[in-house]
Amino acid sequence: MNFPQISRRRLSTEVAEHLERKILNSDIDEGSRLPSEKELGLSFGVSRNAIREALKTLEERGLVRVENGRGAYVTAPSEEMLRSAITRYVQSRLTSDTVDEFYQFREVLEGATARLAAMRSGGHDFQALSKALATMEANEDNVDGWMQGDVAFHRALIGATHNPFFITLLEPVVDRLREAIRVSFDAEGARGGLACHAAILACVRNHDPDGAHDAMLATLRDSAQRVKRVLQEEREVE
Repeated sequence: MNFPQISRRRLSTEVAEHLERKILNSDIDEGSRLPSEKELGLSFGVSRNAIREALKTLEERGLVRVENGRGAYVTAPSEEMLRSAITRYVQSRLTSDTVDEFYQFREVLEGATARLAAMRSGGHDFQALSKALATMEANEDNVDGWMQGDVAFHRALIGATHNPFFITLLEPVVDRLREAIRVSFDAEGARGGLACHAAILACVRNHDPDGAHDAMLATLRDSAQRVKRVLQEEREVE
């Protein structure tokens, strides 16, 4: 295997990124044993310590399995590893300065989610969505109960797409809704949010893709306005 010599940034980070690209591009097959730390160090032109740190990073990402005395073996990243990585990314990037970008991202993906759910959903999906909506309705004055129902609704909608890519990639994003809900929750917003979610469910149940898409956008824009209003009020107080 040929690897480029490293001359900038933190050496272990550079090595990890090069190896990660090769693994994800299938240049190195799953199950293959990587060269020894000494051989990798010579190929990259870095110390064994840098190689050891790089392998530790790759192991944390679920891309290699390090066995004492035997070496490092390439593994396929698990869904749980991927979800965890997405969760960490969203958590680190979601701030008061990125609210607009976050909701733009949600509009594109969750609008498509609602559209696909309206096309593919069935009886079990309707039950899950209805149960989540009932939880929201029963907790219009209870932020914790409302959060439970709201997150469950969006997770059920993702599940109703019956598309594993949506489920794996979007569920970690939906799980971060709790912060936005807690920041913006009030009785008036809860009533408006309940009506928006009920409209989504009605369109999904009626297999109306365009209606479901538009209802989702209305829901997200209502939520974004409330979150931004609260954040603006907090800035003015400061």
